[in-house]
Amino acid sequence: MRKLLIISYHALPADIIASYRSNAYLRFLKNLNYEPTLLTHFLGMEERNEVCIEQNDYGKVIRIPIRSSRLGKITSYLETKKLLNKISIFVRWMMGFLDSNPDAINSYFSLKSHCISELDLKQYDLVLGIFSPHHHLRLCYNLHKRFGISYVLDFRDLWHNRIMAKHYSPTSLEKVNDTFSSLYWKKWLSKALFFTITSEPWKKRLSELTQTQGYVIMNGYESAKISASATYDDQFVILHAGSLYEHQQIEIFLEGARKFIQDYQVNDIKIKFIGGDRTGGLSGNKYGFMIEPVRRVRNFLEKSHCDITHRIDKSDILLEMSKSHLLLFFGHSKVSGWYSGKIFDYLAARRNILVVPNDNDVVEELIVNTQSGQIADTPEEVYNYLKSAYFEWRESGSLTYCGVEKELVKYSRESQISILGHLMNQYLD
Repeated sequence: MRKLLIISYHALPADIIASYRSNAYLRFLKNLNYEPTLLTHFLGMEERNEVCIEQNDYGKVIRIPIRSSRLGKITSYLETKKLLNKISIFVRWMMGFLDSNPDAINSYFSLKSHCISELDLKQYDLVLGIFSPHHHLRLCYNLHKRFGISYVLDFRDLWHNRIMAKHYSPTSLEKVNDTFSSLYWKKWLSKALFFTITSEPWKKRLSELTQTQGYVIMNGYESAKISASATYDDQFVILHAGSLYEHQQIEIFLEGARKFIQDYQVNDIKIKFIGGDRTGGLSGNKYGFMIEPVRRVRNFLEKSHCDITHRIDKSDILLEMSKSHLLLFFGHSKVSGWYSGKIFDYLAARRNILVVPNDNDVVEELIVNTQSGQIADTPEEVYNYLKSAYFEWRESGSLTYCGVEKELVKYSRESQISILGHLMNQYLD
């Protein structure tokens, strides 16, 4: 078996999408003639001062503490000096520390030190570095330069997904950040065997920086995570899972839903935005978290028809998906190539998906290929679809689901990682 070292800042039990990607690599590559080792930290669990090694049936996890570094200490000091910190951020970008906070800098030096002094890198056939953060890309490049070890870079996102906006007009600061990110990503990609990223448009964008070949490995869904559950029988439940973003046109759905509820005096409908009540939206950040999401939803829907909650554990939200009748997805119509991880969990639930509005891009292709839902571009189209779906539920107690199973399974994590495993074998043979 070939030995693979996976470097990821995020890993379970931290309950975020990045953790599930690295964990899936660890589990499924074992079945493709690899002996994987995941090198990470203690995110999502109690921090320890010593290295912790976990032996699992599917591979090894090495967790190392994040120790202070000289540059990290200097950065921590500079963050207390507002003007100096602004200047020093540019210096750190120039040095290639694109994640310029102390924790990311300390993580880089901790991982680098462990790789050089504690690991016998010659035993590994390949290193897989997962972005984000940026320093995994830098680390893989530097390990290759020093030890000659082959590496693959895996991107869950671009350095900022704003660069794929259909009418991207960056600020001066964004232009500077984009310039440094492009230069260093080009450098770190230059020696990679190949790179992977989560959508075709994003792959094309990265390919503008490098001659290194790229491939699409989508996030996919966890096949075994959602078990069949009976849907709610006393209410027609529409569920949106996860964060809301400033550029999403949620008003299209909300206006159509409000009019339908008012016209038919519907009392047994519940629209749930689980994880929608999230702070962090900043004025002027068009592609960040939505500003005042609760207020914006409440402008259209009464509390009796709508729940907006904080983030909950993924296992709980997957259960809610399986019990809902309709899954709501706000298309990223203003940003090319953006799936969002939730669309794959929706596929796993085998429930009808309503996309509002059409992104005319990757999500539309997914919905058409799998026949797993409908797309609405206007409040009127939302109104008509909700009317049809609601009265079908009232008559039969459920909604007809027409998803094509042979297409759906292509989007599972196992299927996607199988593609990665075959690619690595192809390049190493």
